Amino acid sequence: ALVAAACGVRVVKSGSRAHTARTGSIDLLDRLGAPFATSFDQASRHLDTHGIAFTGPFVYPVQLARLALLAVPTPMRVFGRFLNT
Repeated sequence: ALVAAACGVRVVKSGSRAHTARTGSIDLLDRLGAPFATSFDQASRHLDTHGIAFTGPFVYPVQLARLALLAVPTPMRVFGRFLNT
């Protein structure tokens, strides 16, 4: 995502706090001091200014947040790994 944004591609990257790992992508952004959008308007401004916007879990419906907390593997989890690479 960072390389694509550096090449001029507008990128919206989603992330979340840690659930099963020690650190989630939003946790890492916090530690690095990188801004992440907390609303759609803010994400749009970040895209216009920087060419990349990091979004928090506000972009997901509640049902997907609950699905992420499941301990059993689901097709969504397997497919999501491919989308994230």
